[in-house]
Amino acid sequence: MFGFKCFLADSGVEEFPHLEPAEFASAVRTVAEFDGLMIVHAEDGHALEHAPNADGRGYGAFLASRPRGA
Repeated sequence: MFGFKCFLADSGVEEFPHLEPAEFASAVRTVAEFDGLMIVHAEDGHALEHAPNADGRGYGAFLASRPRGA
């Protein structure tokens, strides 16, 4: 069994770019062909672009930067 991880929003790590919706759909179809696993960081990158910028560090600041719709 093989598994893959992907991001739908900017991961903050250059080596792990996000997938656009069409790329994600294609990747899921490919992984399904060999019954693999896909782990998805399923945040909506477009919603995050419009989220408030949270000042500070910690879990509370992180939550403030991730609105429920994201």
